[in-house]
Amino acid sequence: MEPWQKGRPEHDHNDYNAHLRQLEKRAEVHLQDLRERSWDSCLSKDFIMRLHNGIYANEMRGSRSWRGAVLMKDSISLANYQRLLDRLQPGTIFDLGTAGGGSALWFADQCRALRLKTKVVTLDLVDMRSEEVKLLHQQEGVELVLCDVTCAFDQLKDLAMPKPWLISDDCHVDSKKILAEFEKLGMDEGDYILFEDTHLATADECGMNADKPEEYTCNHFAIGKQSVVKACMMERADDYKIDTDIQDCYGYNGARYVNSVFVRVTKSRVAGSTTTEDAANSN
Repeated sequence: MEPWQKGRPEHDHNDYNAHLRQLEKRAEVHLQDLRERSWDSCLSKDFIMRLHNGIYANEMRGSRSWRGAVLMKDSISLANYQRLLDRLQPGTIFDLGTAGGGSALWFADQCRALRLKTKVVTLDLVDMRSEEVKLLHQQEGVELVLCDVTCAFDQLKDLAMPKPWLISDDCHVDSKKILAEFEKLGMDEGDYILFEDTHLATADECGMNADKPEEYTCNHFAIGKQSVVKACMMERADDYKIDTDIQDCYGYNGARYVNSVFVRVTKSRVAGSTTTEDAANSN
């Protein structure tokens, strides 16, 4: 008997050693052309409503999600981001839609846990953070930029923005304009953008969840955002591909976003943009 088998109950027939060795094998990243994909999702409306309980219902009961800050991301999204952070090891994360600051703080903490020197830049029109979260952001090196993210070029162009980039779009504004701004800034091969809230069962209003199904609607918000993302990315289908290892980790489009995890596969057309290799060579 192997040492790792000792004390195992009779009903457990798993070969954990072999399974671990299989899991440790690093596979290539799987990318897929958006034009080949359906916009269906394996997650039902009821399931999405339950995910909203984790985002909203628990917050309303006073259970602050992350170090005292409101973190409005569901469990699948957090797990997918963790997986992507570990693989991508981003030089800069752009957290679009600061709100209470929980997401930016969570990103900074995850990167620190991975021993990355990632820069976290969070953007919003107004500063809604509590004084406690402002202090935590300062301690963790999170940089707040107050601006309209659909015309953020002037506010960001002079910042140091190491590659690769991870852009997390959790805004309620035009995703096409957001992407255009980051393309102007030099979004390049290997950079990621993730558009949240594109599953058609995503709630129309903050606070909606499965505890009050009679008040839950999904008639306009996600429908509008998915429509914009679909049109925008179909136009750029040669430049961006879906990372199916992240998008489909929990099943086909198994997240609160559908066909929304994109990596750029072509070089930036902006003169003088900094590539990942350039950034590495400069360190």
